[in-house]
Amino acid sequence: MKRACLVLGMLGALAAFAQEPSGPAVITADRLVVNDRAQRAHFSGHVVLVRGTFRLQCPSLVAHYAERKGKYVLVRAEAEGGVSFVDARAHGRADRAVYEADAQRIVLLGHAVVERADGRLEGARIVHSLGTGETRAEPEAGGRVKLRIETDADQAP
Repeated sequence: MKRACLVLGMLGALAAFAQEPSGPAVITADRLVVNDRAQRAHFSGHVVLVRGTFRLQCPSLVAHYAERKGKYVLVRAEAEGGVSFVDARAHGRADRAVYEADAQRIVLLGHAVVERADGRLEGARIVHSLGTGETRAEPEAGGRVKLRIETDADQAP
């Protein structure tokens, strides 16, 4: 029973990963392994996290959690194996993604791309702050980042 409560509490904590203000998070996967001592849960095989308009897909997701004030909270989540996401305003992909709950940021790592209707950002590492909305991109060593912005001329028939 304690393990079931732990898993349910952790799944609730994973809702913070999506940062959508309403509705529950639903996570599906082929397998789930919880390590109570390490305070870690590993979802594997066709992992899908959905909350509101946010959807994240990856082959593997590791959630690191802690007990705070009697509740389990998500501290960090690491998605690997080719990550893609889509929400109401943007979609993107990367080799890996890391969500840092306390810092309220998502870090896309390796061949990172974020696209919106008005542009596309590419870099080896893209950091998006959920609190401020600031987005930073960093290139591969010796490389450059790339931002493509649509113009009115691009929209002409």
